[in-house]
Amino acid sequence: MAEPHRLPRDNRSSRFALDANREPVRRPDLADVPQSLQNQATGASHFKLEKLRELVGADKRLIFSISTDDELAIEACAHVQNTEILRYHLDHGAPLSLPTAVALRDVKSARAWLEHDPTLVHERGAHDFPVLWFAVGGGALEIAELLLRHAIPIDQESRGTTTLHRCASADDVELAHWLLEHGADPEAVGYFGDREGQTPLQVATAGGHTRVAALLKGAGARR
Repeated sequence: MAEPHRLPRDNRSSRFALDANREPVRRPDLADVPQSLQNQATGASHFKLEKLRELVGADKRLIFSISTDDELAIEACAHVQNTEILRYHLDHGAPLSLPTAVALRDVKSARAWLEHDPTLVHERGAHDFPVLWFAVGGGALEIAELLLRHAIPIDQESRGTTTLHRCASADDVELAHWLLEHGADPEAVGYFGDREGQTPLQVATAGGHTRVAALLKGAGARR
């Protein structure tokens, strides 16, 4: 099976295009920046704001770092939904893609992207994460409705793992309920990070997330 960073994105057009002010992103030349430094900046972008500030303070170009597994620094904080570090990146000119806008619950920017190019619902973020996964974590119903109006697949997946699996893992009852109301499959089998495959109910049970488990059983999940 291919590694996630080697899987092609379905649509890459918002990844480097515009910043938070919807101005064209001007990416610096990083040819002389050691890959080890770019990896450090991308790694720090998940949770270590002070380390990131230290690195960017020494070389502002590191805000545009890309790790060896093709993760742009701002994509690192987007997929873990670290809002503080996301804001830091955007304040320093990093691109605001559709997945990042969803992670920020930035409905205005997400709407602008989708009106510009509706096929962006098929874009992938870091590690082959589909757009709808970035809505997991709470407070995302408005942006989820926006994505649905633009025909995003309700069972949008990576390696069979759906957004409902992600809700089960994160104990996001609100979005899980919304997904089930809109036809999400409660017994989909996902293999992202699990060679044996798991259903959302198995994920919720393993995590001790009883509310999501009860919700899934109520929707007919038997396994």
